[in-house]
Amino acid sequence: MPDAIENVVLGPRVVQIIAGFSLVVAVVGAFFAWRGIAGAKRLITTLALSAAAGSTVALGIFFILSDGLAPFAVLMAQSALSIAMICRAALKSSSKEGRR
Repeated sequence: MPDAIENVVLGPRVVQIIAGFSLVVAVVGAFFAWRGIAGAKRLITTLALSAAAGSTVALGIFFILSDGLAPFAVLMAQSALSIAMICRAALKSSSKEGRR
């Protein structure tokens, strides 16, 4: 939605970078949580997922601050919650429990 994000306080390019980062991290994190991870890979994955959830919340806050984009903050809140749930699944998974 290029015309909708033109009015964001951060600028459209930053919104695209944050959204792309969150998307990639969520997909990779979901795959790792599904397969099962342990050790340093789990730590890195959960830190990246936490950063993605936090940046998504920040993006929602900037949507609230922007003119007329407050409804998109609800979508960002739902996305941040979903990423946090993937993070929780990654924390609970282990390489022995994962699918092979």
